[in-house]
Amino acid sequence: MPPLTPVRVAVEWLTVGLLGLSAYFWLIPNQTTADPFAALQPGLLPSICALAVLILAAVQAVRDTRSLQSRGNQPAEAARAQPSSWRAVVLTMGTTAVALVLLEFAGMAATAAFLIPALMLILGERRYLRIAVVTICCVLPFTPLFS
Repeated sequence: MPPLTPVRVAVEWLTVGLLGLSAYFWLIPNQTTADPFAALQPGLLPSICALAVLILAAVQAVRDTRSLQSRGNQPAEAARAQPSSWRAVVLTMGTTAVALVLLEFAGMAATAAFLIPALMLILGERRYLRIAVVTICCVLPFTPLFS
């Protein structure tokens, strides 16, 4: 992981901020259609997710800025020892692409049964019983709804 610098913090915050704002104000409204008979509008959940990403990015930017101030712009040993997060990003994007194809051919339940444990493994979970229990608890109750 590259050392934390003020420029890196600013670039990350601006990138995530601009992408989140464009999703919230442009992408989501243009890709969803209001339904006067729906209890919840189709754009509600994506809008909440975009706002959550913006809030979490702001919190991370504040934490990074405070970290820079506390150590006087010197890279921390812990930051240099962490593995690159790009590996997790690439694996997550690839897994999501596979899940989209699986969704088309196998349905929602099979996709969830694949995606949940795969993402848990990518995020570093190695307790296989926990992975199995979470997958079962997330997939089985909703299988009748999506089958």
